[in-house]
Amino acid sequence: MPTKSINWHAINAASDHGFLAHGDNPKFRSMRIKFRVPLAHNDPQCNETIQLHAELVYGHGQSQTKYDLSDGGLVKSLGSLTSPRCPDSSSTLAVYLCGGPGSDNPAFAHEELTRNLLDRIKTPVLYLDYRGTVSKKADAQLSEYRITNSSFKGLSSKQVAQRLMLYRQDSIVADFEAVRLCLNKLSQRDIKFALVGQSFGGWIAMTYLSFLPKSLARVWITGGMPPIGKTPEVVYKALFERVAHMNELYYNEYPKDKDNVWKIVKFLANEDGGNGIRLPNGQRLTARGGEAGFKKVHAHVEGLATKGKNYKGLNSEDITGFKLTERPLYAVLHESIYCCGPGVASKWAAQRVGRGIPEKFSWLKETFDFTAGSLGKLYFSGEMIYDFMLRDADLTGLVEPSEILAEIEDWPELYDTNALKENPVPLTALIYPKDMYVDVKLSWETVKTIVPSCVAIRAPDAWPHNNVKIKATDVFDVLIDGKLQKHSATLLQTL
Repeated sequence: MPTKSINWHAINAASDHGFLAHGDNPKFRSMRIKFRVPLAHNDPQCNETIQLHAELVYGHGQSQTKYDLSDGGLVKSLGSLTSPRCPDSSSTLAVYLCGGPGSDNPAFAHEELTRNLLDRIKTPVLYLDYRGTVSKKADAQLSEYRITNSSFKGLSSKQVAQRLMLYRQDSIVADFEAVRLCLNKLSQRDIKFALVGQSFGGWIAMTYLSFLPKSLARVWITGGMPPIGKTPEVVYKALFERVAHMNELYYNEYPKDKDNVWKIVKFLANEDGGNGIRLPNGQRLTARGGEAGFKKVHAHVEGLATKGKNYKGLNSEDITGFKLTERPLYAVLHESIYCCGPGVASKWAAQRVGRGIPEKFSWLKETFDFTAGSLGKLYFSGEMIYDFMLRDADLTGLVEPSEILAEIEDWPELYDTNALKENPVPLTALIYPKDMYVDVKLSWETVKTIVPSCVAIRAPDAWPHNNVKIKATDVFDVLIDGKLQKHSATLLQTL
């Protein structure tokens, strides 16, 4: 299967669209739709297709007379598609791009977010699951298109790796464009998307801007301005610096956890021959397991340190925070989203960079002895992915393909920097100064050197990376309505 770039002007409309059901959230009117798209947008000779699941939210409240699940009903639900936020576009449709990679995009996981998008952009909102993911409410027939540990039976590791290359942001953008063209055909108008990208959604938005700007009316990015042109090593060096700082803040707040963390890792290192505890979701919590969020981390550290194997939290939630068994694409593609083009291989960059900081992340070394006892603070490492994590998650069918992916250098281009420098689409980015997952300095470099037309806004220091899912109203006050003083945000640049 070729690794050449997609011919962006040869994308065809999604075919075999269909209607699955009306939405069942009583606070919103919506319909669930499926679309069929090529597996390989970059290979006209590949006839294999996959199906995507989407939910179109078109209003508040459960309608008494729902639109028919038909082409006519879909066109009615789209409405006029006029948005005061996009006066230069006669037909605009809001599209929410969630984080990831490897995450589905459920419409009602965060109701405040959906409500704000409807009220502020004044159009329906399209939630499209990224390829390889399927929302739980999708038709059961679509489950075969969800990538799992057993999705590629009968294929060699090399073949699996080649297929996984087709699940990055370039292919996702081609999927969205195929859906847009399908909607255009059904409604007989030229619909332009207004993208709202959170985290990895910002990566997708910038790829869309690079190659298909005429398909877009507006772009807003929150916590997701990608480090365009930076190698994975550069990215992870910056992120490790931020993560180390967050560790210091954590141990300053919970100093007793220094000894408790060591107590836990010694306990896990001695369980099941060093393989730790198997969690209900199939993953293992080993001495190298990770967590996120100060209070959540502290609660689990305190619980495990005092109760060991009997800690009830192990039976109620995945305390590693990654949920790799549910979204394995996150594990296998996490580093490849930083491989912007040919000549760049990830080679487990986070693991290599972390091992180069032995005074803080010595536990990443293969020879590290977790049973030795307290030797100082053990630092947590955020959202980084390491090769052993796939084995701990029992993703055995993806271990070898991931090793192959880590060595690949023949990646298609993800961005067109020349096009971005001349970007004609209104673009606003909210940048979080203390973001642990998207480095603020690298984001700002992208704004200054790659997309000078971007209006960049410095979020308040206290806002976390995922604030749009926590306080959507506050985020959109700043990002969409420009109410900077209300939230002490700062406008960094506008041209």
